[in-house]
Parts: sequence; C-alpha cells; structure tokens
Amino acid sequence: MKTHRVATLVVLVLSNAALAQEVVPVHEEPRHQLVLERGSVRVLDVQIPPGDTTLYHTHSSPILYVAINSSPTDAQVLGGSWRGVEASDPPAWQPGEVNHDLSYARRPLTHRVRNVGADLFRLIAVTNGASTPPEADANASQLPGVFESSNRWFHQSRLRMAPDSSSDWHSSEHPIVVVQTSQGEAELRRRDTEAELLTEPGSFVFVDQERKYQLRNRGSDPVTLVVVEVRQSKTR
Repeated sequence: MKTHRVATLVVLVLSNAALAQEVVPVHEEPRHQLVLERGSVRVLDVQIPPGDTTLYHTHSSPILYVAINSSPTDAQVLGGSWRGVEASDPPAWQPGEVNHDLSYARRPLTHRVRNVGADLFRLIAVTNGASTPPEADANASQLPGVFESSNRWFHQSRLRMAPDSSSDWHSSEHPIVVVQTSQGEAELRRRDTEAELLTEPGSFVFVDQERKYQLRNRGSDPVTLVVVEVRQSKTR
C-alpha cells in the first residue's frame, strides 16, 4: 500500500511538472487573447493581472506592441532562469509606447511572463504572419498623423486629434490597425459602411487594404491613436 501511495505521488508530481512546461503558440496563450484574425494578421489583447504568470508560449512572427497599461514584468525563456525583475523596479513599458520585435521571424522564442507589479499589464499586439514582406520604404506609406517607425514588416504613425477634428481620407496597399491609446472617443469612417467607434484605451479597428478611411475625434477631449500598417507582399 505504501509503495502504491509513493507511485501515485510521483505520477502527480510528474503531471504537474509537465503542465508547468506546457507550450502553446502565442495566440493560444489564455492571457494573449486573440481578438482579430484576418489572413496573416492577428491582433492580441494581452492582459496579465498582478501576480499572474502566462503559460510558456512561442513567438514565431514579427510583432508590434502598443502599451495600454504598465506594470513591472519578469520573463523566463524556456530552459532558462527568471531575469529577476522585482515589483519595485520601474515598468519597461509606458502607456502609449510602441515597440516591436522582428527577430521572431528568424529565431522563434519560447518564454513565459509574470506580472510582478500591483497593476494590470496590458498591451495590444499586432503580429504579421506574412512569409515575405516587401522591402522597407518610408515614402511609400501615407499614414495619418506623425510617422514614427518604418521597417519591412510594419509602418507606424501617431495621430493626435483635437476635439471635433478629422483626418484626411486615406488608403493603403496593406492592412491597417488603429489602436486608441488615450481617453476620449473617436470613430473610423468608411465611405460605404457605418462608422466604427473607439471609446477607450485599447479599443482598435481594422481596415482592409485599399479601403478608404477617415478618422474623427467625436468627443470633447483630445484623443491619440496609433496607426499600424501591416505590410504584406502583393500576390501575383
């Protein structure tokens, strides 16, 4: 009987260890909620509560992050050690900040992330699963707002809008994701459909390539939007 209990305990320990090592694609990780998938474009709403830890997840596509809410986070690469970030350390992300990691296309990464702070950690992440993007050309994109970054996978601008103001009409050869980073209320208009609302930080809208769109601040306060062009090779 004692031997049976020991064997059962060993099985439980091994099962828990296997569960702790479970690895999933990033878009299947529960705290990286997949909120939109159009072709090779995915949008993830990443929310890690204080004290919570993600599953090990694998990044295999270039990704662009828009920070919505910040908190110190620690990370552990599969087979490695935690970096040692503590709750008293300053957050690596600030709300409204945009970062990207393009290395995943060449060198996939498997890790897990822990929120060691006292606040919700939240990002809106855009992945580009295109097999081969076009060459970078900063002059090829006419995005609304101030152009901030350009590479083969993403072009990105920031649009700060005064109350009751509108952008010009725009279109792109590539899909567009617009993310709200401030308080306020905005809308995205298309010529042939109803407007889509952006009502809070983390709200986003998607625009297919070649579709004309216009952005408008419909509130009484300034609003800031991050505009991301997800660059795709043209099919022949």
